[in-house]
Amino acid sequence: MNRSRSRVREDYRQHTIVAAWHEGKYKGRITIDQVVVHNTEGSDIPDVIERSRKFIDEKIEVEARRAGTTPDEARVLEGMRTILPKLHDGQLAMLKAHYHAEGQEITTTELADAAGYANYSSANLHYGIIGKLLYELAPIKLPDYDDGSSPIYTFYLAEAAAESDNESNWKWKLRPEVSKAIKELGLDA
Repeated sequence: MNRSRSRVREDYRQHTIVAAWHEGKYKGRITIDQVVVHNTEGSDIPDVIERSRKFIDEKIEVEARRAGTTPDEARVLEGMRTILPKLHDGQLAMLKAHYHAEGQEITTTELADAAGYANYSSANLHYGIIGKLLYELAPIKLPDYDDGSSPIYTFYLAEAAAESDNESNWKWKLRPEVSKAIKELGLDA
């Protein structure tokens, strides 16, 4: 293998990792929006990629612990601007429906209906993806699933409304920071 031509690029959690053989070493560079946030070295390209992923995961976890449980309004707006091109029509329809819902409270079934999904499970998945994208750009402390597997990313967008009882009728109350970003970006139309 010609190491001088070995180069891998990977998008990971809103970051870009580039790993390559460079100046006699396996090196990696992590960027976010083309700004370098970290350089690393490893024993080979897969090791550089793994070290880079670990750095990103730890960076996000530290930022989340430090940020508390309420997202910063300016960071939510900037995050929404960044992720907007990545959102599909169903996700945009859910954000709009949530914004316009009475008291900005909506059930998972109503979110599914707004997006044209067959059931609330699809709404949960796709609404959670929006929350995850924002979380990766501006982390906050989120509740974990009961098994501790990962944060429940929808909590980035909304909080549980008082009447929430089961998955299909779970009711979400839109966070004011997200509501303001939706309005500011013209998604309320």
